Amino acid sequence: MKTLFTRIFLWLTLFTPCFSAHGEGEDMTVLASIPPQEYFIQKIAGDTWTVQSLVRPGKSPETYEPTPQQMVQVSRAHLYFAIGVPFEAMWLERFANLNPDLKIIHTDEDVDKIPLHHILRSRKRHPQDFDPHIWLDPGRVLIQVKNIANAFIKFDPENKNIYKKNFGKLSNDLIDLDIEIRKSYAFVKTPFTFLVHHPSWGYFADSYNLIQLSIEKNGKNPKAQELAGLIKIAKKYSIKTVFASPHVSTKSADIIAKSIGGKVVLIDPLAVDWYENIREVAAQILLSAMEATDAE
Repeated sequence: MKTLFTRIFLWLTLFTPCFSAHGEGEDMTVLASIPPQEYFIQKIAGDTWTVQSLVRPGKSPETYEPTPQQMVQVSRAHLYFAIGVPFEAMWLERFANLNPDLKIIHTDEDVDKIPLHHILRSRKRHPQDFDPHIWLDPGRVLIQVKNIANAFIKFDPENKNIYKKNFGKLSNDLIDLDIEIRKSYAFVKTPFTFLVHHPSWGYFADSYNLIQLSIEKNGKNPKAQELAGLIKIAKKYSIKTVFASPHVSTKSADIIAKSIGGKVVLIDPLAVDWYENIREVAAQILLSAMEATDAE
């Protein structure tokens, strides 16, 4: 860790003087934690700001550590949009210490959160017990983009009309997407169960009356006995599709799929093109439900 921070401060010494805090030469970049946020923020910001996420496509927000170059970006940035993913617990305070002028906006403010693995007995839990994947439900995203728009309006009131207009358009898109998904699921008996490797889709399930069954628990793959239990449940519900992420090993998913005579389908919780990705995932889960119904 010492080596990492030595490199960071060397980069800061070399490059920070090239930029002023305001005015000509100002770095008009705002930062986000993950790629889907990049989509939301850029939709609100339009051409006013450049948006970059620290966790790049293919990387995990659970194990991420910023590079020295990214710490340089943090030192220059005006706004940082947090979302509640694991690495922020360690790094947000360090970002603030590095750049005291950095405004950190918590886009998860006022978002109704659910416990991991969709155990709904109580929602009064430690923040670390809650599912961080709040960007995978259009309804909850609507709250997040409102927080993003309000932050831009407060920080840059001269361009408030741009932000309000862009927020209005994005809000309509989110509402239309939510309606589209609800209409498509009206043709299938709910709640239906879908099987995933990593429990990323709990909020999606919560909003659309689905049940997410997860292979992985607490970041660990199942033991042989647990795997056998999952296969038994999958057969009980006539599940023929096992959903996995393109960023992790599909070994356990492959074993279950083979045992139930099904297939593995990759769905990405961190896709940059958030809108089309959610539409595609919704369609894939719907297809899996129809296949299960036909198999009963």
